[in-house]
Parts: sequence; structure tokens; C-alpha cells
Amino acid sequence: MAILIFSISLIATSTTLISTAEIFSDVTVISGIDFKHTDGGSRQRLFNEFLGAGGGFFDYDNDGDLDIYLVNGTPQTSSESDQLPHNRLYRNDGDDSFTDVTQMAGVGDTGYGIGCTVGDY
Repeated sequence: MAILIFSISLIATSTTLISTAEIFSDVTVISGIDFKHTDGGSRQRLFNEFLGAGGGFFDYDNDGDLDIYLVNGTPQTSSESDQLPHNRLYRNDGDDSFTDVTQMAGVGDTGYGIGCTVGDY
């Protein structure tokens, strides 16, 4: 009998904990981070296509806030497009928003990126 009462109490408790409220919300526009990763995969199963993308957090402008550098892929076959995907640097504005400063900082590389290492001293 005790096991039955315990089981019923667990079921009753677990159903009251289920919430229909959203856990995540899209803050792309509010945050200013509109980065879209391109894997650049050739579908030839090349070694580097299995490696993940990267990014780093560091204080790019020495204001005490962590800024974000995100690494992108690019097509591995030659492309003459001016719209190649590029790495992006987002400056933390200190108010839950970021500004894309990639061009200003000169860090918009369009090579096939597979990682990032940062040092902040």
C-alpha cells in the first residue's frame, strides 16, 4: 500500500512540474548576433568536413566585457563569388547586445575555418 501511495504522489508531482512556457526564445535581433555558420562541405567526405566550427570569447576592446569571435567554413571548391562566408567578431556593448565589428577590426577571413584559440592577458 505504501508503494502505491508513493507512486501516485510521484505521478501527481511530476505532472504539476510540466510547464508549457517557452524555455528558449529567439534573441537574434535583440542581441545583434546574426551569424549563420556555413559548413562549406563538398560532400566528398574530406577530413576537415568532419571537424566542428569554433569560436572564442575574449575582451577584444579591453572594456571588461567578453566579446565573441565566430569561425565560419567556406566552399572548398573554387568560387568567384564576392559573398563568401566569413568569420565574424561581435563587440559586447555591455547591455546584452553586440555590434558586428568584423570589418573595422579587419578579421573577416574567408578561409575554411575549423577552430579558434584566443589569449587574453
